Amino acid sequence: MPPGTLEEWHHHKIAQQFFYILKGYAVMEFEEIKMELKEGEGIYVEAGKKHRIVNMSDKGLEFLLVSQPSTLGDRIPDEE
Repeated sequence: MPPGTLEEWHHHKIAQQFFYILKGYAVMEFEEIKMELKEGEGIYVEAGKKHRIVNMSDKGLEFLLVSQPSTLGDRIPDEE
């Protein structure tokens, strides 16, 4: 994920996800909280939870994302 970028707010009706940070620094935003994540840390996102990942650092962000089941057709945009 390039420096200074972020995802749009969204949720998944069915899929649950796990983000694991390989390189860099990320902020996972939920409606009510922001979680800072660094290399070697991960976070679980339950189905239905509005979220987005943010990279406001000056370096690229690399992470693994595991979705179960697939998010194909299961990404619903949300407003801020």
